[in-house]
Amino acid sequence: MTRNKVIKIVIQKLTEIQEISAREKVPINDNTIPIGELPEFDSMNGVEFASMIDEVLSIGDVGNLCASKDGKRALKVREIADRIIEITTE
Repeated sequence: MTRNKVIKIVIQKLTEIQEISAREKVPINDNTIPIGELPEFDSMNGVEFASMIDEVLSIGDVGNLCASKDGKRALKVREIADRIIEITTE
Protein backbone atom coordinates (compact mmCIF):
# COMPACT_ATOMS: atom_id res chain seq x y z
CA MET A 1 0.00 0.00 0.00
CA THR A 2 1.34 3.44 -0.90
CA ARG A 3 2.12 6.13 1.65
CA ASN A 4 -0.46 8.44 0.07
CA LYS A 5 -3.15 5.77 0.44
CA VAL A 6 -2.27 5.29 4.11
CA ILE A 7 -2.32 9.06 4.68
CA LYS A 8 -5.82 9.20 3.15
CA ILE A 9 -7.01 6.40 5.44
CA VAL A 10 -5.49 8.16 8.48
CA ILE A 11 -7.23 11.42 7.59
CA GLN A 12 -10.51 9.61 6.96
CA LYS A 13 -10.44 7.87 10.36
CA LEU A 14 -9.41 11.03 12.23
CA THR A 15 -12.26 12.90 10.56
CA GLU A 16 -14.64 10.08 11.49
CA ILE A 17 -13.62 10.28 15.18
CA GLN A 18 -14.20 14.04 15.20
CA GLU A 19 -17.61 13.62 13.55
CA ILE A 20 -18.71 10.79 15.87
CA SER A 21 -17.70 12.91 18.85
CA ALA A 22 -19.62 15.93 17.46
CA ARG A 23 -16.52 18.08 17.63
CA GLU A 24 -15.67 21.12 15.58
CA LYS A 25 -14.59 20.17 12.05
CA VAL A 26 -11.16 21.46 11.14
CA PRO A 27 -9.12 20.72 8.03
CA ILE A 28 -6.80 17.74 8.42
CA ASN A 29 -3.74 17.26 6.22
CA ASP A 30 -0.45 15.39 6.39
CA ASN A 31 1.07 18.05 8.68
CA THR A 32 -1.76 17.98 11.22
CA ILE A 33 -0.85 16.80 14.70
CA PRO A 34 -4.06 15.17 15.98
CA ILE A 35 -3.12 15.40 19.68
CA GLY A 36 -3.03 19.13 20.26
CA GLU A 37 -4.42 20.40 16.95
CA LEU A 38 -7.76 18.61 16.63
CA PRO A 39 -10.39 20.00 19.02
CA GLU A 40 -10.62 17.87 22.18
CA PHE A 41 -8.61 15.02 20.61
CA ASP A 42 -6.56 13.34 23.32
CA SER A 43 -4.44 10.25 23.86
CA MET A 44 -7.52 8.09 24.50
CA ASN A 45 -8.79 9.08 21.06
CA GLY A 46 -5.39 7.96 19.78
CA VAL A 47 -6.07 4.47 21.10
CA GLU A 48 -9.58 4.54 19.58
CA PHE A 49 -8.02 5.67 16.29
CA ALA A 50 -5.55 2.74 16.36
CA SER A 51 -8.46 0.34 16.78
CA MET A 52 -10.23 1.89 13.79
CA ILE A 53 -7.06 1.60 11.70
CA ASP A 54 -6.71 -2.05 12.76
CA GLU A 55 -10.21 -2.75 11.40
CA VAL A 56 -9.08 -1.52 7.98
CA LEU A 57 -5.43 -2.57 7.82
CA SER A 58 -5.16 -5.43 10.35
CA ILE A 59 -2.18 -4.01 12.23
CA GLY A 60 -3.00 -5.57 15.61
CA ASP A 61 -2.92 -3.91 19.01
CA VAL A 62 -0.25 -1.22 18.77
CA GLY A 63 -1.48 1.20 21.42
CA ASN A 64 -1.61 4.87 20.56
CA LEU A 65 -0.53 5.50 16.96
CA CYS A 66 -0.77 9.27 17.44
CA ALA A 67 2.20 9.42 19.81
CA SER A 68 5.83 8.44 19.40
CA LYS A 69 6.82 4.96 20.53
CA ASP A 70 8.16 6.38 23.80
CA GLY A 71 4.93 8.39 24.26
CA LYS A 72 6.77 11.70 24.62
CA ARG A 73 5.82 13.38 21.35
CA ALA A 74 2.59 13.75 19.40
CA LEU A 75 2.98 12.69 15.76
CA LYS A 76 1.95 14.41 12.54
CA VAL A 77 -0.42 12.57 10.20
CA ARG A 78 2.46 11.75 7.83
CA GLU A 79 4.48 10.30 10.73
CA ILE A 80 1.48 8.21 11.77
CA ALA A 81 1.26 6.91 8.20
CA ASP A 82 4.97 6.06 8.22
CA ARG A 83 4.55 4.19 11.49
CA ILE A 84 1.61 2.21 10.07
CA ILE A 85 3.67 1.31 7.00
CA GLU A 86 6.53 0.24 9.26
CA ILE A 87 4.18 -2.00 11.25
CA THR A 88 2.62 -3.58 8.16
CA THR A 89 5.99 -4.38 6.60
CA GLU A 90 7.54 -6.03 9.69
